[in-house]
Amino acid sequence: MNRLVEFFVRRYVFAISIFVALGLFGLALGSRLGVNILPNFELNFVGVTTVYPGAGAEEVAKQVSEPIEDAVSTLPGINSLSSSSFEGISVVFIEFAANVNGDQAAVDVSQRVNAILGNLPDDVTAPSVQKADPNADPILNVAITAPGEDLRVVQRYAEDVIAPRLRAAEGVADVSVVGPIQREIQVLLDSGRLEAYRLTPAQVAGAIGAASVNVPLGDLTIAGERITFAGRNDPENLSDVENLVIDPVRGLRVSDIATVRDSSANVTAYSRLNGEPVVLLSVNKQSGSNTVAVAEAVSGIAERTRESLPEGYEATVVGDTSASIARTVEDTIKEIGIATVVVSIIVLLFIGRLGSVFAVVLAIPISIAGALIAFGLGGFTLNIVTLVAIIVAIGLVVDDSIVVAEAIDRYRERGYGRMEAVLKGASEVSVPVLATTLALLAVFLPISILPGILGQFFREFGITLAATIAASYLEAMFFLTVRLAYSPDPFPPNWKDAGGAVTRLGQDVRFTFTKMWRTWWYWLIWAVTVLGVAFAILGPRSPLAETPMTQRYLYVAGGAVALLLVVALLILIVGYLMRAFFFTLGAISLSAFKVTNSLTNALTRWYGRTLRFALNNSTLTLIVAVLLFFSIIPIAPGLGFTFAPDSDSGLVGITLRLPTGTALSTTNNLAGQVEDLLSGREEIVALQSTVGVASGDSGNTAASERAEFTLELTPGGERDKTNAELARDYERELRQLLAAYPEADISAKAEAGGGPPPVSDYSITIASSDLNLLRERDRVARLSLEDSGYLSNVTSPFDTSVSERVFKLDPTRLSGTGLSVLDVYSTLRAYNVGLEAANLSDNGEDVPIQVRINPTSLRDEQALLSLTVFSQALDRSIPLSELGSFVIQEAPTTISRTDQIYTSTIAATVLPSAPPTSELRSILRNRLSDAGVFDSRVTEGRGVGLDLTGDLIFLTPIAFGLALILNYLVIASQFNSFKFPMYLLLTVPLALVGTLWIFFITGTPLDLFGVLGIIILPGLVVKNSILLLDLVINKDTYQNMTLKEMLIEAGKTRLRPILMTTLTLIAISAPLLLGIGEGAELRYSLGLVIFGGVTVSALLTLFVIPAAFYKFEHKKFDKEVEEERQKTKVPIQTMPTPSTASD
Repeated sequence: MNRLVEFFVRRYVFAISIFVALGLFGLALGSRLGVNILPNFELNFVGVTTVYPGAGAEEVAKQVSEPIEDAVSTLPGINSLSSSSFEGISVVFIEFAANVNGDQAAVDVSQRVNAILGNLPDDVTAPSVQKADPNADPILNVAITAPGEDLRVVQRYAEDVIAPRLRAAEGVADVSVVGPIQREIQVLLDSGRLEAYRLTPAQVAGAIGAASVNVPLGDLTIAGERITFAGRNDPENLSDVENLVIDPVRGLRVSDIATVRDSSANVTAYSRLNGEPVVLLSVNKQSGSNTVAVAEAVSGIAERTRESLPEGYEATVVGDTSASIARTVEDTIKEIGIATVVVSIIVLLFIGRLGSVFAVVLAIPISIAGALIAFGLGGFTLNIVTLVAIIVAIGLVVDDSIVVAEAIDRYRERGYGRMEAVLKGASEVSVPVLATTLALLAVFLPISILPGILGQFFREFGITLAATIAASYLEAMFFLTVRLAYSPDPFPPNWKDAGGAVTRLGQDVRFTFTKMWRTWWYWLIWAVTVLGVAFAILGPRSPLAETPMTQRYLYVAGGAVALLLVVALLILIVGYLMRAFFFTLGAISLSAFKVTNSLTNALTRWYGRTLRFALNNSTLTLIVAVLLFFSIIPIAPGLGFTFAPDSDSGLVGITLRLPTGTALSTTNNLAGQVEDLLSGREEIVALQSTVGVASGDSGNTAASERAEFTLELTPGGERDKTNAELARDYERELRQLLAAYPEADISAKAEAGGGPPPVSDYSITIASSDLNLLRERDRVARLSLEDSGYLSNVTSPFDTSVSERVFKLDPTRLSGTGLSVLDVYSTLRAYNVGLEAANLSDNGEDVPIQVRINPTSLRDEQALLSLTVFSQALDRSIPLSELGSFVIQEAPTTISRTDQIYTSTIAATVLPSAPPTSELRSILRNRLSDAGVFDSRVTEGRGVGLDLTGDLIFLTPIAFGLALILNYLVIASQFNSFKFPMYLLLTVPLALVGTLWIFFITGTPLDLFGVLGIIILPGLVVKNSILLLDLVINKDTYQNMTLKEMLIEAGKTRLRPILMTTLTLIAISAPLLLGIGEGAELRYSLGLVIFGGVTVSALLTLFVIPAAFYKFEHKKFDKEVEEERQKTKVPIQTMPTPSTASD
């Protein structure tokens, strides 16, 4: 290693070129990185969405979801198969193994689904098969409002004019209308005429479809010209539809039996922005693109579009997630800057030499450049994970430089010349620096290859740290040494120098007026200033534009003469103030260094005495350490756990729920009252309202009894309360508002925004092949959990139901009619839901032609029963009331299945008084068993979607154990021993003591970032023990000493670098703990791990590691030393001396 270091030191141009190129390459790649709140994820999920209009959840499950499940269940590589069936919609999720190509899996699923289309009901829409894309959520919405204007006209303008402009923005993947108003041509049948002409709705729809045809008629070559022919009978307007022939024999046309109108599909939802009806354009970005840049581009287009909007129209950007992302990234970058400054101060206090400080701190940008190169090559983005990794890296990357610089500085203090000190110092620490680097890589690289979604989340964190650590090692050994070998490295000026700088004003004045005019730099500054003044006076935007040009030239000439004196005076004043400031600052830093040095020397002497006591009483020292470790056993179960901490995203979600089956108009009326209460508040920037839609993990579904509101708040620094506190306030006020409506339930909560996905406090899934039995056991489970005293807001898919009117046929009445059950049900469905017959072509737009009974004929249930179905056998129309009647039944609103078994996931909020998570789950599981929920027919099953908490609990011990094993193997290979690494790794349990105790004392629950910190903890703390024992294990530095003396001298020698590296790590935890800006909540737990683990580990390592090593190794070491002493007769040495000394 010494030869390699010498190679780079001697060929300094080569070394400088390499690291400058590294910096430029990193800068080039970094400028092209995308910006997101979280890393990009790859989900091996494929979803199949199918719409079945007018069908209840049970019909959707039986006729759509289950056939699709059966079709895809035999595909290879499936991990789980689940479905959710709602009113009118089926969503089937297929999760594939990680080694299955997601794109190919989507193709395979599509082929299987297409193969069974003939088995699905005729009225279902074509199933939509899509691979799950975590980046598919919109980054913002553009709201188009036009008070008093028909929303259909507004929507058409938005689709035809605004959407194409937004799609042209770089990085935009798609722009779509949210909840579009669907235009349709309605053929409203007259029931009396249908009966008179003995027609059915299906016959009318079939005739319209048969009359609306497009047929290619071939081609002919006439006079050398090829001419194609086509037959087109597509209706192009309402008159064409009315004149379509239904029965050629009788000459019946559509107008004879129906009224035709150009209208919209039935309104099932309302969307509003700040109380005004709105058309929302949802903007999705391309995967990997810069969210902030795309949002800025779209916002710019929206701003320019406002200038050309029709009168009364307004375009507003709402729900812009990039604003929160940008603020979070900016605040994290500020924390990087703070950490850099603090680390620089620590290095200055301990080393004192300005050149060494600069040389050490320069490791930060060089190492970050290495990370940016890894980002560019790995397709990473700048996000909270990678940026937090850089913050952690700042405390680590300077460690190698600190150790190398401290060793070189120590040799210089002993009288070695600069070049020899560099080579000796670098050679002395080359092994421990390499060992600590490999130990860190052994922790960070395994994190990068963990499986699953969380493995992808950890991947960018691990690779970022690994890249910066590798770059910092190369910088410390092969570039820092070059800088320290050739760069001047003086101590800062003292107070005498500072005083001289202050009293030199007279000399500066004499120089200014006698010699400055002879210097080239004075005339350069004067010339640049004159050119600036000339441009300001003569330029096109000059305030003297009306002044004659001759006079303006005179102004320039006069100004040039005046500037001869002004520039000189400015140089005098600025130069004097800057010199006085920096000399004073240097004197302060030198004084601080001397104080720090004195304190460190005193601390070193105290440490030597205390360590001797610990070694003399090694058994007692180890007993104390063991007791400290076992102290975490009673507190560990009491630590709380949450997947992700609450973070202020600036969003509040409010949900209004009314009894199932409530009319849309009633829900809309109450939603308007909610909007009136919230409107006009200073902290609310925008209020989006959606009535008639329920959002969930499986997408949006129609729900006339539901209204949802999203409140976009002002930035956190501009309001007094967090979004969680405001959510509680809003919920309290809204409950008072709706007190007159006891059936109404309203809740408000802080939304996660762009942060980690929210995870329920508690959830459990029960499964059974019997749907009715599952529904009953679900009811028992909910009652048991509600009575536990640990949970609130217990919900499940079965806690709401809808009243269905089921038409029951009388077999005796159906007999002899020639009608089948399907004939009757199809006719009844055609009357009520309608049939799509064909399309009308209107200027390139295909408008569906919908055939249904005139709504005025369907006043109530009896009116529906009075409609007829034509019987060919009886040659007459039979009223439906003669064939059967409606029976009221309760039906679920949602039916879920996992792996083709019915499931119900019960979710709840855990109360603060509840026991820790693991204990709570065990208590509640036993409670449910005692209540009779589980038996051979009902078991605990797997839920639908991602179990991130379960994955975290499963992967954490694996990752931690893997980090320890690889650390052990790396250290063992470095020291060529399987025993010595056991001593070095004792620092890890000592670090756990500090980590768990600080979480317990502060009452902070462990979360995703806290667990991540614990996983990397072995890499953070093991380097101190390597530094401490390296001098002893290698035996080269301290020869002919007893083990006790070697440990004491090694401890005193390494105390300073251990203090410096420990303080730099503690320094990087400061901005994480202080909680600066947005997203600080996500970083807080990681700061606690670093602060608690590193601090306690460093304190205990200084005593426990030497005591353990001495306890079990002193007999062997002392015996070897005694044998060597007898052979050589060399007296005991306490410190090495330089063989040569030069300036």
